[in-house]
Amino acid sequence: MAGISVLTLSRAHSIHYVKKDWLLRKSLKIGEKNVQHSALAKPDKILLPPLHIKLGLMKNLVKAMDQNGSVFKYLSEKFPQSSEAKIKEGIFVGPQIRQLFIDEKFDNLLKGDEKKAWDAFRLVSTNFLGNVRAGNYKELVKDVLSMYDMLKELVKDMLSW
Repeated sequence: MAGISVLTLSRAHSIHYVKKDWLLRKSLKIGEKNVQHSALAKPDKILLPPLHIKLGLMKNLVKAMDQNGSVFKYLSEKFPQSSEAKIKEGIFVGPQIRQLFIDEKFDNLLKGDEKKAWDAFRLVSTNFLGNVRAGNYKELVKDVLSMYDMLKELVKDMLSW
């Protein structure tokens, strides 16, 4: 195996944690190197994948919640396989977020600004960060950003008590 190039292997285990800068692929030819479909956008135009944005927004939303409140306790009950530390830090995966999108009990537990921020997050996730982009996506993004600014102020107020 010593003479095989890195491109031949699906993973370069010997340098996995050592090498920091990995080269971008020069081509995304269908059928080569696990490429199954043509790209929807040019790779140089993608700043951050939508899933990473969604996970980051969810993380910020959960961190802004009251850690002793009923919503936070419900998250611990709903996802018992996730540790309390992960839930406190807002670390969720895509399927968990999708479960919460359709969970009426979770939706009913949210009140006030948390509810507004959650609704804005859900709209942006489904109408902008998903597979379909709504015609009013710019307005949706502005709404979610203003809701998160409002939550940030709430957290600052809570910490100053």
